[in-house]
Amino acid sequence: MSQSTVEQQPVFDPYSDASVVLPQLDSLLPVRLDQQISGPLSGDYQARHKGSGLERDGVRQYVFGDDPRNIDWKATARSFDGDLLVRERFKEITPQVWLVSDLARDRYTQNPGYFTEQSLGFSALLAMGALAERQNMPTGLLVANDMRIMGTKTPASGMRNRVRHVEMIKTAVQEHDSQGSTKLSDVLQIAAKRCVGSLVVVVSDFRDDSVSTEEASWALPLRQIASKNQVIAIETTNAWDYKLNEHIGRYKSGDKKFNVLTGKKGSDLRERYADAANHQQRYIDATISSIRAPHLTLSTARPDWATSLQEQLFVATRSVK
Repeated sequence: MSQSTVEQQPVFDPYSDASVVLPQLDSLLPVRLDQQISGPLSGDYQARHKGSGLERDGVRQYVFGDDPRNIDWKATARSFDGDLLVRERFKEITPQVWLVSDLARDRYTQNPGYFTEQSLGFSALLAMGALAERQNMPTGLLVANDMRIMGTKTPASGMRNRVRHVEMIKTAVQEHDSQGSTKLSDVLQIAAKRCVGSLVVVVSDFRDDSVSTEEASWALPLRQIASKNQVIAIETTNAWDYKLNEHIGRYKSGDKKFNVLTGKKGSDLRERYADAANHQQRYIDATISSIRAPHLTLSTARPDWATSLQEQLFVATRSVK
């Protein structure tokens, strides 16, 4: 099938209502994917470390946003007041899922392709959250913009939790501060302290540092996360990550996103740019490979991003069996 005949799939819109965004994203990853996965997203997932919660096989009162599938109808029937009761689950049986991203920063809003890296990345993040939700996995969120890092204190389940995540992402995207200096390493450092025995999905372009002879600032906290959790890395890319083309004038000298000085014009600059971009890509690939994490790549040049995500998830989860 040629690229021109591929239908463009919808992406997250930070200015749309959550009731519109979530159903669109839900429809992109079919439920049957749950049945195929036996790796990091399966219900029989075995974490490297046990969860910190107590093992309880009890029930509690139903609250708005709980998954109706967790209602214990027998316990409800026996209850004196008739309130709905839901089952409490073992943390060791059902892992928590943390969704982590730095894509709310302004520099992810301009790029070539069918959509921005920001919309693409958050679409993937929310789709992974929906996939986890279908398998009764509580999800938490950590998201960074240029000004600050925001997120949930503990993972939770249900539609109310998912809507809260969407609203939090929208708030992060709509805050602007050109003087902000938040980096991927900052949000990963928080995740390294907060996440234990969980599945951590990191969505980023992994390009906010210059890479020469020194290690990128995000590499160490990513390794710390991987030492206590399972990690899935989803890298977003666009054409400007690899080739300068006619957009030389768009960048200022010393632009760290592309790890190259862009103050001069000419073929020499294009060659140096391409060499630096290739070096940086090899570094990203090697770093993620070193923590044995599935490495998924989504490009703004591909309109059917959800199909790409599904295909890569299928391959990644088969490889860890």
